[in-house]
Amino acid sequence: MSENSELVDKLKEELRTFGSLNEIGLALLTIKGKILYSDLPNNVQQKIMLFKRSFPGLTVGSNITLAAENESVIVIRPSKKMLMAVQTQQRVGFTLVMLSTLIKKYTSEFDKYVKTVTKSPKAKPKLKAIAAEAAEAAAVTEKLANVSEIVKLPSVAVKEAPAEVAERVETTEAVDKIE
Repeated sequence: MSENSELVDKLKEELRTFGSLNEIGLALLTIKGKILYSDLPNNVQQKIMLFKRSFPGLTVGSNITLAAENESVIVIRPSKKMLMAVQTQQRVGFTLVMLSTLIKKYTSEFDKYVKTVTKSPKAKPKLKAIAAEAAEAAAVTEKLANVSEIVKLPSVAVKEAPAEVAERVETTEAVDKIE
């Protein structure tokens, strides 16, 4: 059992023990509203997301309670980085007491859970790809620097050309202006 699912399993077990949770009914979210875990029905998740803008304003332990299909959904902030939503048929006051107990019991585990779930294992390959592109760009830049030393730019070539070539360039420009 992974560390991530351990916290979810512990929370579900304790909520079931007190009758606050059925088979479905738990969600863990970031403060920005990213769902880390959820077994809530989609319609309940959508209702919770209506309050997404107010998530950062919740302090640890504060909650939002809403009704969903003859049940209550309580969104509570158990830590600085996380929210927990519980769908229950139990009385709201009783469930809030239970959630407060869980917050005290698992305080340190909530933020650790957010860190481990949101940690991106794909970040390292992206960094390697970026480093490879940077090295390739540096190599191309170096080649271009060598080429510019060998090939003189047209404006430089005209200035260094014999006087008769410079006169032909000026004559061509004058003819272009007349036409």
